[in-house]
Order: sequence, then C-alpha cells, then structure tokens
Amino acid sequence: MLPIETSGLITLVAGSSVLAALVSQGVAAFRDSRKANKDGSFAALYLAVALESYGSDCSSVISDSENYESSGSHAGTAHGNVPDLPDYPPSIEWKPFGINQTTQAMSFRVEVESAKAMLRDYWDMVGDEDEVVPLMRQETARLGRKALGLAIEFRKEWKIPPVDYSADWNVKTHLNERVAKYEEQRKEREERNRKFNEEMFANIKTDGPIAEDS
Repeated sequence: MLPIETSGLITLVAGSSVLAALVSQGVAAFRDSRKANKDGSFAALYLAVALESYGSDCSSVISDSENYESSGSHAGTAHGNVPDLPDYPPSIEWKPFGINQTTQAMSFRVEVESAKAMLRDYWDMVGDEDEVVPLMRQETARLGRKALGLAIEFRKEWKIPPVDYSADWNVKTHLNERVAKYEEQRKEREERNRKFNEEMFANIKTDGPIAEDS
C-alpha cells in the first residue's frame, strides 16, 4: 500500500495531466476557430468582390442597351440576354463560409442561369426585340441589384468594410433606379395590351361573326 503522501502526489500529477490535456485541446480548438473565421472572412471578401463585379457588369449592359436604342445603333451595344456570371474564385474555402451563405451564393448562380434560359426561350417564341429587350433590361437590373445586396450582406456579416455608394453616380443607385423604372414600364405595357385586347374583342362582338362564302 502506497503512503498517503505518494498517493496524493500521484493524484496531483494525474490531475495536472488531465488539466494540461484539456488546456491543450482548448488552445487547439481556439486556434482552429480563429483559422476558420479567417478563412470565412477571406471567402466572404472574395465572393463579395465577385458579386460587386457582376453588379457593375449588369449596370454596364443596361447603359449599353439604352444608348444603343436611343442613338439608333450609333452608340452603345445591343444585348439580348443578362450577363454571364463568371465562376466564383477557386480560392474560396466554402466550408468556413457556412452552409446558409454558401447556399445563397450557389442559388444566385442558378437564378442567373434560369433568367438566361427564360430569355432565350422568349426570343425563340416571340422574336420581337420591342418585347424581349425591355424584359432583358428588367432582369439585368434585378439580378445586378440582388448581386450587390448579397455582397453588402456578406461584408456586414463578416465585418468587412463596406463599399462606399455615396457618390452622385454609383452602381447601386443606378440599378435601384432602373429596377423601379422598368417595373413601371412593365405595368404600362401590360395596361396597353389589356386595352388593346379589350378593344379587339369589342370590335369582334360588334362586327359579328364572319359570314361564310356560299
């Protein structure tokens, strides 16, 4: 049987070993947590910049399209679809970024591709630039504004300094104004089409059915 002093010493040593192991694990966990936060912050920054670049592309496409129309094709560029969303930077570490924001980023890419497919189908079915181009501009403005909104959210969540949009002209204001403008134009087109259809059906009722040749 061990003396009381020896038994107490063993207990103390064992307790110290456990405490040291716990401290070591805590330090490792803290270090891993800091690394994950750092990786997540860099991922948020890379992604925010990519989305801000896409928002700028959308703004440019809108300006090009409007200038092309207003100048009678002498300025600007004709556009028939929303801009491509480039691949996200390969340096992004998605796991530290988190499942919710990763889902937002991936879902936005799906949304862009869906808009592109919808406009391609509309060109095939309608083929009238007076009908398709306004829709293209509206979708471009909507997607550009959403891209900037996601970028702002990611910067805020990861405590990254925001972009300054306080200048007299800036991408954010331009896209917001165009979203409102195109929505109003859409309502006006729908109202014109509604009145046209009402008048057409009224004329058909007034004139009666077309008589068949005997």
